[in-house]
Amino acid sequence: MDARSTASPLARRQAHTAPLPRILEELCERFGQEAAHRVAAELGGQTVNLPRRVGPSNPLGKRVGFEVLSWLVSRYGGGARISVPLGPVSQRATRARLIADLLAEGHPANVVAKRVGCSVRTVHRHRRSATMAAGGIR
Repeated sequence: MDARSTASPLARRQAHTAPLPRILEELCERFGQEAAHRVAAELGGQTVNLPRRVGPSNPLGKRVGFEVLSWLVSRYGGGARISVPLGPVSQRATRARLIADLLAEGHPANVVAKRVGCSVRTVHRHRRSATMAAGGIR
């Protein structure tokens, strides 16, 4: 069995980007890709104080879902301060997905670089990383 077949659905979908940070990977495995993406979109790049108790009026629970918030509190402890990574919603990840999509459509590196607003070397670097990841090379 290779490394790709044991990865989570979100990790497999984003094989051309860096691996997901641990907290988002765990959320994806436990609650699915949409929950992990919602946490990254709502809280990514922030330091969050987890509540001591999760109740129906908790604003954080309304943003990320009460089941997810309950899991975060049980995993890290009520009152804990956690740093939530941007993961798949970061500008870097978004740019990497755009480059990968354009390359997959068959566009030459020069066209991709112009559309994305990066150098041709960046496009070649992303292509090389994607090729290596597809071959199971890290």
